Amino acid sequence: MEAAAPAGEVLIGPVTYRVVKNDFEIETLPPVTVKRKSAPVRVYRIIRAYDEDRAVPELAVLVGRDKELALLHDALTEIATAGGRSACISGEPGVGKSRLVKEFSTRLPPGHDLVIARCGSFETDTPYRLVARLIRNALGLGTRADEAAARAALADGTVSDRPLDDASVRLMLEVLGYGQGSTLDPQTKHRVVVELLRRLFARRAERGPLVIILEDLHWVDPVSAAVLAQVAPQLMDLRCLLVATSRPEWEPAWPAMRIALQPLGHEESHALIGGLLGGPVDPVLGDALLARTGGNPFFAEEIVTSLKE
Repeated sequence: MEAAAPAGEVLIGPVTYRVVKNDFEIETLPPVTVKRKSAPVRVYRIIRAYDEDRAVPELAVLVGRDKELALLHDALTEIATAGGRSACISGEPGVGKSRLVKEFSTRLPPGHDLVIARCGSFETDTPYRLVARLIRNALGLGTRADEAAARAALADGTVSDRPLDDASVRLMLEVLGYGQGSTLDPQTKHRVVVELLRRLFARRAERGPLVIILEDLHWVDPVSAAVLAQVAPQLMDLRCLLVATSRPEWEPAWPAMRIALQPLGHEESHALIGGLLGGPVDPVLGDALLARTGGNPFFAEEIVTSLKE
């Protein structure tokens, strides 16, 4: 596959395509012949990453997570009268963390503001990567927005109730990926970014209850982690619900309600498989898939998709 890719492009096969198809704009290419494969392999070219808040295709029915959804909705209700709340949803890969927060976000009552940002496994060494995504999504800046659009968004009063000074603007543009314009030292950069992020979310929370969803924080870059460790506790003074997802080994640096997702049980797995197949599932097939997947929803969906293909 690597040999077939032109310089500067990324080609992927069918298995990777099924995993990342909702995260990237992808072009289908003609099949190619690769080593150790008897038949040509379907090939896809990655064009660009989608914005976090884009609409995604209809997802498989959510099963077995009523208790966890209720905990999140209870926390959401509390921010109206009791101040900010935080929750951390943890679980092994494929257990349904992203599916749970997607379901929760689609059920938000009218008038609630939503900001979503995700960490990537290939971005752990990129400073301010998560912070940049948070700022972009909070300001409505897509991945294709140019520097002029970013400057306009920073100047329209969304970030602060007073104009940003030139040094802050240059720093924010640098964090967003528009060159290396800031002359501030690292400690000052950190302090300014923390303050600007706090002011940005305070402004958003003034308009109505704010929900911030941060996904895959086990991949957060260290610089963003340090910023988040200071900003997150300050969000508890706002009408804000901060929801993080991570694998079990990651721990939040602020107080948070812990929601540990477990694999689906027998009845839940059969219900999921039936939903994926579009009807009642044969008990023998359901048990075989449960034994193969261990109750992991993502693995079950991948196997059923392969069977249908």
